[in-house]
Amino acid sequence: MNDAQAIAYAKTALAAWDVPVCTPRLIKNRENAVFEVAGPNDTRAALRLHRPGYQTDAAIRSELVWSQGLVQAGMAVPCPLQTIDGDVIASVADAGRVASLVTWSEGAPLGEGGVPFSWDTDKQAQLYHALGAELARLHRMSNTLPLPDWFERPRLDVDGLLGEAPLWGRFWENPALTQGEKALLQEVRSRLQSELQALSKDADFGLIHADTLRENVFVQGDTVTLIDFDDGAFGFRLY
Repeated sequence: MNDAQAIAYAKTALAAWDVPVCTPRLIKNRENAVFEVAGPNDTRAALRLHRPGYQTDAAIRSELVWSQGLVQAGMAVPCPLQTIDGDVIASVADAGRVASLVTWSEGAPLGEGGVPFSWDTDKQAQLYHALGAELARLHRMSNTLPLPDWFERPRLDVDGLLGEAPLWGRFWENPALTQGEKALLQEVRSRLQSELQALSKDADFGLIHADTLRENVFVQGDTVTLIDFDDGAFGFRLY
């Protein structure tokens, strides 16, 4: 899906929500296509066209129910906006995708992968301390949320990370690896399987963000905000 197609599909998707007519501003077109759009009452919102085949409709709804519960518990994360029909997702048939609309998060990304930080080391330490506290808060709040019976998110347990069909693919078979590198990763995988199996009995396991890349952590002053729960899963809190 090229950028022009993405913008056209975004305009189609917006008809499902009671928001002002606008031209979506494409922010990124990678796994999901993400846009800045006009929200209700002179606000901004983020529209996502979800990548096909990654999460089921139920899993996307579950992500949004989870984030809505976090907002209701007092955490500042993107909150889903309901469609005219009262749903939290809308089908974009021509694109073969579903769309969701969430509230806008203020601030700027913590950084960008592969790019040196613009802050000094003291500021970096302060921000990462704040991030750790925010993740701990996320875990504590998630433990208390009532989840619907149909709630569905992937499991990043031992099998989900290191099994024969791990969630993010058989990394030890990456064609870019040399034979020696493949052998090393197989050895590491085997050892990690044993280590995680031993940890699993007493490990803190539950809903996790699972994708706290710098691009998914917004900074405003001394405050950090988590965005993009698309990879959220049941997993080891140690993750």
